[in-house]
Amino acid sequence: MIEIDKNIDWVKIRNEYLSGNISQRKLAEKYGVSEGKLLRIANRENWKALRDDTRNKILTSSQQIIVDANSQNAAIAERIKRKLLLQLEREIDALPEQIGSEKSTTTTKYFDDGKEVNTSSFKLKDYISAYQALVDDDIKRERLKIEKQKAEANDW
Repeated sequence: MIEIDKNIDWVKIRNEYLSGNISQRKLAEKYGVSEGKLLRIANRENWKALRDDTRNKILTSSQQIIVDANSQNAAIAERIKRKLLLQLEREIDALPEQIGSEKSTTTTKYFDDGKEVNTSSFKLKDYISAYQALVDDDIKRERLKIEKQKAEANDW
């Protein structure tokens, strides 16, 4: 339990210690309290263990956010790859003679109501390039995963 002293905000001091990288000695200096008194209170209330627990919770939470984001990104990438493969298949079936020979085009259509719509026509070469970029990204991600696993194994 934090010692009550009307002139010193021990809760503020403890919270700053728990959430920061400041030492107990520096806190005593900063708040103009006796170093010995602060150290006694910190030891009695086990501030160091509390700070370690706080840091571990923050680290775990941050890691989970990263894992969730990576999973979501991987799912999106898989959906995009499936769509690209389907589009590649349609393009191959419809335009087999144009493999890599034509470039993308963008046309603007105007409607009676004044609306303007830009449409893009991509040729097979563009779809292949887009798909290859996604595959390359997968390969890089797998290499990084393997390197991370090796590094973690070496840490043991």
